[in-house]
Amino acid sequence: MGRQVAAAVVHLDGKILITRRAPGKKLAGMWEFPGGKLEHEETPQTCITREHGFRQG
Repeated sequence: MGRQVAAAVVHLDGKILITRRAPGKKLAGMWEFPGGKLEHEETPQTCITREHGFRQG
């Protein structure tokens, strides 16, 4: 099985959050929804929080 990933669509006050890939990285400058690759036994929610520092609650 391939690598599992998680992504979030954050919609608040009529706006949608997107992120831009960092310079020097694969697909640098491209826009994407926040997300990342899941670590072993990690939930999608935990992955997104870890990757982007989102606070839950």
